[in-house]
Formats: sequence, C-alpha cells, structure tokens
Amino acid sequence: MRVLVTGGSGFVGQRLCEQLIEQGHDIQVVSRRPHQVRDRLPSGCDIRDSAQAFIESPPDALINLAGESIAGKRWSDEQKAKLINSRVATTKQLVVLCEQLQANGQPLPKVMVSGSAMGYYGDQGKRVVTEETKPNDEFAHRLCKQWEAAAQPIEAMGVRLAIVRTGLVLDAGVAAYRRCYRRLSWD
Repeated sequence: MRVLVTGGSGFVGQRLCEQLIEQGHDIQVVSRRPHQVRDRLPSGCDIRDSAQAFIESPPDALINLAGESIAGKRWSDEQKAKLINSRVATTKQLVVLCEQLQANGQPLPKVMVSGSAMGYYGDQGKRVVTEETKPNDEFAHRLCKQWEAAAQPIEAMGVRLAIVRTGLVLDAGVAAYRRCYRRLSWD
C-alpha cells in the first residue's frame, strides 16, 4: 500500500514510518525541509515538500500528523498562530490533493487518519473524559476543533475519515518520560 504521511519526521511519525516500511508499505512523506529530515527517516521514504508533489503517484491512504510541537515554546500569540497554521494548512493541502486527484479522474485514498489531540476537551481537571464530554472553550480546544474541521471536506469525496485524538506521547528516551517515571510509585 502507498501511504502518504505528514509529520513523518516528528516524534510519532518517525516511528510510524519505520513500522510501515517494515510491513512492506511504500511511504510518501511531506516535509517543509525534505533534505534536513532525510537522515531521520528510514531509507525508502519518498520525501517531498508538499502533498501536491505526489499527484502522479496517488496514495492509497493518508496519515496526517503534521504540526508544530505543542510543548516546544510558550504560547504567545505568534506561537499560537504557528500551532494553528502548521496543522490546518497541512490538512487543507491533503484535501486539495484529493480534489485534484478527483478532478483528474485518478483514484482517491481509501482512508485519511487525521491527528488531533486530547486538548480538544480543554482542561477538565480530574474529571474522567469521554468523547461525550463537553469541551471547555479555550485555545487547545479551538486549535483541535479547527484542525478536525479542516479534514472534514474529505468525507464528501468518499474518503473515510478517522480522527485520532492522542494524549501525551512518551518514550523512554525522552526527558519528560524519565521525569514522570521517577515520580511513579511501584509499591
């Protein structure tokens, strides 16, 4: 299967690309800096600077993980704009790719798995959160809501859309994981 991944050079994306390559899939990666990320991705990934660059080799599936790191910097107005744009603009690129494929009579992807986050619900304190939980209207919610909305038009083209609201993603090699791990009591 040919899988187009946005955010393939990110924390989750790198590991996903490795797994997909191991399973024998052909991987297409969209990156703002293809030459800088080549060393971080498995060999065999076709890395280009836009989704539209893959118009001649249509993907069978889309996985949308792109976005400026949410934890990287203080959320100034400028940083908030980067967080929104890096997610929404990339998602819209995927929709435009599908519109172009459809206009050309080319096959469309069967599915788009599009990232979102637990931030959709906003700060809920210690409440248990389910998909039915009413979100708090704050920046994280508005960011996720815009990100998810940008993906919705793909359904009208017959592409199945799955929104994945991830929580905090940790890895043993990351400082945040080590700090959390030390605080856990195993008694």
